[in-house]
Amino acid sequence: MPSIVEIAILIAAGILSGFINALASSGSTVTLPLLLFLGLPPTIANATNRLPIMAGSLMAMYNFNQNQMINWRKALIITIPVAFGTVTGVIIASILPGKVVGVMITIAVVIAMILIITNVRALLTRKGLAEPRMRWFHYIVFYFIGVWSGLIVLDAASLILLGLVLI
Repeated sequence: MPSIVEIAILIAAGILSGFINALASSGSTVTLPLLLFLGLPPTIANATNRLPIMAGSLMAMYNFNQNQMINWRKALIITIPVAFGTVTGVIIASILPGKVVGVMITIAVVIAMILIITNVRALLTRKGLAEPRMRWFHYIVFYFIGVWSGLIVLDAASLILLGLVLI
């Protein structure tokens, strides 16, 4: 049973994570290390961390759809390789030992913090001039973004956005 202090810390981390997600993504750089610090095994912390990400993604999708900002046909084209990659990543994550997942999470958090500090995400604000065309290698790129998303979800949305911008 978690103590009152642990519950308060988790609530504060959730608020901070939501704030960071709203500004720049990567709210998991707060929640994932905290779950590990509180003693959850890396595989459980990684899986638990996905619940608020899924809720946030569903809310964003709902809001974008309400504002008619989603072209569902084009979204499906990218969703297919990402979905297959995600299944592959989940399978890999379930096979890997907890210590390996813990090391991967640590590396991912450090990289995410570097990206936040260096403001690499400014690239994501670039406006596209042409209609994007999916070429065969784009499907491979989005498949591996999906693998990352299934393995360790940290920054997967930013990677998808980066892939879309660079196409």
